[in-house]
Amino acid sequence: MGKTRPENFKLCILGRDDFGRSLDVLEEHKVNGLPITIHRYTHSTGVDGDCQMLFISDSKRPFMTTILRSFENQPILTVSDARDFAKNGGMIQFVLGQKHIGFKINTYAAQAAGLKIAAPLLELAIVVHTKKNKDTP
Repeated sequence: MGKTRPENFKLCILGRDDFGRSLDVLEEHKVNGLPITIHRYTHSTGVDGDCQMLFISDSKRPFMTTILRSFENQPILTVSDARDFAKNGGMIQFVLGQKHIGFKINTYAAQAAGLKIAAPLLELAIVVHTKKNKDTP
């Protein structure tokens, strides 16, 4: 039997929530016909595999390697603004430029999780082609 279609698009936030209630407006919208629901977590052990997108706060940087490893190869889009996030196995890293916010995409991490990043998005990003090297500390 195949996986059943989810009832909602679950956007999860792990760690310090600098967005506050400003993200709650997204719950009035849909992704591919699914209503968006926002879930906030303090600890990664509370996050379940039902998240379609997981924003990992910079406050979790000391635990980032362990967190990313626990969600490795799961079809969850991992996103963060933490330094070196994409280089260390995260999928999309927001980076602050002089006048705008850009992003880096780790295509290997996305492919390993069975996710495809649309070409127009890749054209706007800095693409990180490195995969995690298990021999590197």
